[in-house]
Amino acid sequence: MQLPDSFIATIKNVYKKDGEKFLAVLPFLIEEVAQRWGLTDVQPVPNLSFNFVAFAKRPSAAPRNARGSDQDVVLKIGVPNRELTSEMLTLKLFNG
Repeated sequence: MQLPDSFIATIKNVYKKDGEKFLAVLPFLIEEVAQRWGLTDVQPVPNLSFNFVAFAKRPSAAPRNARGSDQDVVLKIGVPNRELTSEMLTLKLFNG
């Protein structure tokens, strides 16, 4: 997956060495979470900035041959930091 140069520059400029480490492992993280959650058709949003954000499909609980058996989801992966941790805790608090 080709990441935009502007996204790479932002991550490196804002997060320094942590950003470089993040960019190095990002392809593996995307693959790992895609497998873990059964995500398909992972497509980055066109305006990536401070986090990797992508639209994807995830199988729903409906039978495979049922209409609309895939859910549209958003995948967000970011450099570990206090703001991102706060967002994760908020999602848990509000049950997703």
